[in-house]
Amino acid sequence: MTVPEVRFIYKNGFSFSDLPQNEKFKIWSYIFKTSNIFEVKSLCIHFVDSLKETDLLKHWPKYKTWVKYIDNWAHSDGYSSTIARLLELDQKTIFPTLKKWNTSKNPWERRQSLVGLFYYSSSRKKTIPLNLALPLVQKRIKDDHYYVQKGVGWTLREIGNLDQKVLVTFLQKNIKVLSSVAFTTSIEKLSLDQKTTLKNARK
Repeated sequence: MTVPEVRFIYKNGFSFSDLPQNEKFKIWSYIFKTSNIFEVKSLCIHFVDSLKETDLLKHWPKYKTWVKYIDNWAHSDGYSSTIARLLELDQKTIFPTLKKWNTSKNPWERRQSLVGLFYYSSSRKKTIPLNLALPLVQKRIKDDHYYVQKGVGWTLREIGNLDQKVLVTFLQKNIKVLSSVAFTTSIEKLSLDQKTTLKNARK
């Protein structure tokens, strides 16, 4: 099914749509953890997207367990969107979990520790300090999982949107060890001259 079709189904509501929020969260949480159907799990992500950050923060102890039931980039990115919203609201509560996930054996937790930091920095009113984000990227720079490497590049690109000087300095320092996947993604928003200089240095 297409994304618009899934959204249409969600907007039409369900038999439990009028229940109190806590009850709905329990139901959607159960569905996310037990369903093997991609579109059904996507409905759960739509539910979370509809919650206010302050309400979602109340569910954080249970919501953070959802990450163990993610096995694809689409649900991972939807989850990252929420993580970024929560991190913006309460860094002290959320960031320690990202640090823990950064060294997890689960690649989707490692990806969350990166992509969840910003998830489109242009959408954030307040972002985590770059001196906290960069060490998490550094630790995963040699990660052997493709989607974690995409997360490395994606996060570096967002860091560049916030401070290009910081990004370029990081790339110059790590130019020999960056994977092609991470490197290509990280330089997407740089000028042609900057890209050429970095590519030459990489060669």
